[in-house]
Amino acid sequence: MSPEPFETVAHQSEAISQALLRAGCSLNNAFMTLSLLALVVIPEIRLSDKGLVTISADGIHIVSLFVQEVENV
Repeated sequence: MSPEPFETVAHQSEAISQALLRAGCSLNNAFMTLSLLALVVIPEIRLSDKGLVTISADGIHIVSLFVQEVENV
């Protein structure tokens, strides 16, 4: 979102995309990909300011980065 006219925003977005390509980034539409990484409303695992989270009907849950070992009884 921007207060600028569409044409200005489109030109700036294209300039960012070209700069990323010149820097060696080969992602398709990398700027949008990076913007969506932190969008925690998409119902899959996402990166947020709290870490990795999953989103379901039960709410938002932080994903542990460590595997807990289970003892055989």
